Amino acid sequence: MRIFVLASIFVLAASPILTGEAITLQQREDFSYEQRLAKLEAERAALKQEMEDAKTQILSLQDSLNAVREKANSAADLSQENAEQIGIGRWLVSGILFVMGAFVTQLISRFMSSRRAPIKT
Repeated sequence: MRIFVLASIFVLAASPILTGEAITLQQREDFSYEQRLAKLEAERAALKQEMEDAKTQILSLQDSLNAVREKANSAADLSQENAEQIGIGRWLVSGILFVMGAFVTQLISRFMSSRRAPIKT
């Protein structure tokens, strides 16, 4: 029985050698190295794609930022123009109100001067 077991183990151990499929330790290391190299190349390609995507996003964000800056500058210019127009409007309204006040004052003074004082006896 021992001989049968030992013979079976020997046949199983020798089967790769007999079939010509024996893999040496160096071949295993090379195969492992090739697998790791392929994995690293795949990771590198994925990272390269991520970098290109990130660059594209950065460029689109820069374009958006430039658009926002242009809108902010135009809004600031528009605000300045509106402030100037409001200033002009205030001057006009102030002038009109001053003239109206002078006119009303003239009317009141004419009315008061046309009234006769009561005669005291």
